[in-house]
Amino acid sequence: MTMIEANKFKIGQFVDYVAIEKPIDIAPTSDCRWLVLMTEPNRVFTVTANLTLRKVAFYVPTELHAAKLPARQHQQGKDHPDVVKPIFPGIVFVPEREVAAKEGLIRSTYGVLTSRPFMRFGEEVAIVRPSAMAIIHGIEVTEREAYLEKKGRPNVRFAIGDQVRAAVGELLGGHNGTIEAIDDHGRITLLMDIFKRKVRVHLSQDQVEPL
Repeated sequence: MTMIEANKFKIGQFVDYVAIEKPIDIAPTSDCRWLVLMTEPNRVFTVTANLTLRKVAFYVPTELHAAKLPARQHQQGKDHPDVVKPIFPGIVFVPEREVAAKEGLIRSTYGVLTSRPFMRFGEEVAIVRPSAMAIIHGIEVTEREAYLEKKGRPNVRFAIGDQVRAAVGELLGGHNGTIEAIDDHGRITLLMDIFKRKVRVHLSQDQVEPL
């Protein structure tokens, strides 16, 4: 902001909120097609961590599993902690428009297969249409709700200002954030502090949990 622009305002004047940067999409959207990005073995969350820092939108459907406990803790009835795993190992979905704008950045991401980074059928790049992505997201939601029900935990709905914990990936997973907005489709804008940087991400409500 220049000094001339600053002089337009007065102390005590109410102003509109202006987003510092565009949030990163991690929740699936219904208005785009997706490409299938292939990763090296066991590198899905390494890739998503680097894509987040590079501000590249993506989606990885995940499911929750109960982690193993030492026998003694298990016998004492200790609760098994949650472990987040990708439903489709070795796969990250990236919006087609994102690939068109940042393909070089995506291809050079650590953990991505270097020879054939995008899934192909013959010479054609595999495309996931919105209707298919809706089915995939439905599977993710159903599996997560079944897991929470089995553990006796309610499926909570959230409000602006709530403090929540992200449950997706090794970069975001376990980090806390503040809900800044909830759109008409139920997607959350979450403000998080990652590596001493303020990052805004879009998540669906089933990708976060209450503190």
